[in-house]
Amino acid sequence: FTGTTTYTYKFRFVIDKSAPSYTLKAGTSSASSGSYVNQQITYSVTDYRTWAIYYKKPGYSSYNTSYNDSYLVAATEANNGWWYFYAEDYYYNTNSVVSLYLDTVAPKGTVKSGSTTIPNGGYVNGAFSYSATDTGGLSIMQYKTPNSSSWVTYTVGTNVTGDYGWYFFRAI
Repeated sequence: FTGTTTYTYKFRFVIDKSAPSYTLKAGTSSASSGSYVNQQITYSVTDYRTWAIYYKKPGYSSYNTSYNDSYLVAATEANNGWWYFYAEDYYYNTNSVVSLYLDTVAPKGTVKSGSTTIPNGGYVNGAFSYSATDTGGLSIMQYKTPNSSSWVTYTVGTNVTGDYGWYFFRAI
């Protein structure tokens, strides 16, 4: 050979063994997996090269796919229930599943005297009781007596008697 040519190659590559990191928000505040929220949900991921976000809607058994870095769930009654999320990067690394319960529907309460339902603003001349239901469950039930400004914990099935005047009930 009369001459030689030297070729130089430069290689650039990524070794990515880490799963995407995520942020979970309810409205503008951070949210913890497994908690109940009543604002829009935002699940965002960051990674060297994110591939997809997988999300499961309430009442569904399989995941859908979004090829973006974030997924937003609007706070509407139609979206109420458990939402599940996880992400995968381009190199098949996945993070763990996180979940939030979206609950935008207030509990429904009923006041009864015996078997008679008392309407809101109604009157009764004897003992009465309170009950409430909610699809996401109840954390506490409370009431206020006519001469108090403090909420007292109410136990389901307890008959209330006492001073004449307005009684207020709430379920959370």
